[in-house]
Amino acid sequence: MASKQRIELIDGSDEIDNLLVELSKVEELSIIRDYCHTRFNCYRNVFQHFEMSDIVREGVLALKEQPTSDVMAGAFAGNLADCVELGLRLYVGCGIPKDVDKALDWWTMFILPNHPSYITQAPANLRARALSCAANAYWEKRIIEEQLWNIDSMWRSANCADACIALGLTTDATLHIAFDLKRFFESVPDADQSRFEAFTDLWDAMRRKEEESKEEQENGKTKAANVFVCAAEGCGIEAKKNSAVLRCGGKCPLALKPSYCSKECQKADWKRHKAFCRPDAKIASFPQKPKPTTTPAPLRTTNDESLVQ
Repeated sequence: MASKQRIELIDGSDEIDNLLVELSKVEELSIIRDYCHTRFNCYRNVFQHFEMSDIVREGVLALKEQPTSDVMAGAFAGNLADCVELGLRLYVGCGIPKDVDKALDWWTMFILPNHPSYITQAPANLRARALSCAANAYWEKRIIEEQLWNIDSMWRSANCADACIALGLTTDATLHIAFDLKRFFESVPDADQSRFEAFTDLWDAMRRKEEESKEEQENGKTKAANVFVCAAEGCGIEAKKNSAVLRCGGKCPLALKPSYCSKECQKADWKRHKAFCRPDAKIASFPQKPKPTTTPAPLRTTNDESLVQ
């Protein structure tokens, strides 16, 4: 069992540290940390501002509020959010034996039209999350041996990442794939890049992040939050223009007036926004986010079936 002192190094918040102590009685701390980071990397829009403590906070609260047994029951009962979440728990082995293939099966229900349980009417934010999670999983599956990569798994990963971004969700996981692919093709110039050129949303998001990072370095400060991101907690869907989102029609100040990708998200966020939906509401501020790297390796092509159709 992890000690209180060890856990405090992760978050520093008494509330979250106490929850971590409680959770660590039934789950290894390393698995809880993996779950928190994977959840954050696959669910959160990178162009939204955040605090570093949110990485642990959001994951720990999710585990506390919804144990894996409840997630399983919900998923098998047809709750779509639980279907995506069960895939994540399976992927990291949190509260259930780790099984990446089963995790992918839950996510591809949102992705593959030929899946026997394909979900045709999934909300965009859940489909995008499933795509982000699948992209992350396929990217990890690219490594066949220490110095051998599977080009088809790389393509599947990029395909899912591109489709995720096209739905309006750019996650740390999807950008990580784009930057790793860029580094790979720079280090292996003879590799065939033609299959990846069609992923325009993926490359556009990468360039946008590069430009944003360059601007932050030059100005010594972070950009303001994108006003076209759905304000519902945990959604992360981003619109390319203001007309694509719904704005609150209440009396809240313009600087606090949230936008939503759907009426469902607006309704779900009302409990949080209600306190601010008045003329005298005060403005809060939100900080921002980093990104990991990997080393490229030679690749091998297989005849695996294409993923996103």
